[in-house]
Amino acid sequence: MGQVFEPQPVHTHPAPSECSSCGYTLKQFQKSNRLGCPRCYESFRAPLLSILSHMHRHVSHLGKVPRQTDGSVDRRGTLRRTRVALEKAIAAENFEKAARLRDEIQRLESADAAEEDKGG
Repeated sequence: MGQVFEPQPVHTHPAPSECSSCGYTLKQFQKSNRLGCPRCYESFRAPLLSILSHMHRHVSHLGKVPRQTDGSVDRRGTLRRTRVALEKAIAAENFEKAARLRDEIQRLESADAAEEDKGG
């Protein structure tokens, strides 16, 4: 006879109520939308990621690229955005789109590897 496994409770660690460095509280952040110090980002990481994911499509910075850079920086940004799109296509079970995105990622990675081989 097979073993029966009882589900174990999931233990989540709530965010601390205040920053260990400056004493700034999560309630203060919620009122002002500002943090007290750089350590607040670490202290309130989970709630901040949750807030950012609701405000933006992704919690990683996918912003603009300075004009003075070479094309490899732009390719890396495109690669990052394509990977995010791939994750979303897989989550939505749009496997045809996911396959196209996978191929695009491979093409971009090949272009980066070729650029590195040239010494760029």
